[in-house]
Amino acid sequence: MGDQDEMKPESDAFAAYLNNRLGLNVTYQTEPGGHDWLYWQKILPDVLTWLLHVRLSDGKPL
Repeated sequence: MGDQDEMKPESDAFAAYLNNRLGLNVTYQTEPGGHDWLYWQKILPDVLTWLLHVRLSDGKPL
């Protein structure tokens, strides 16, 4: 999530709700930027790497 995203306050609150109220272990991090392609071009490789790591770590074949 970009720090300048107009939905950041709602996303922050939702992540806190999932973690604190529901006890779910969610990954939520913010980076400088908005909600545009410049932000996604920067962050998408890291997101895809994270998703692949999570998928491979569960022991199931792709």
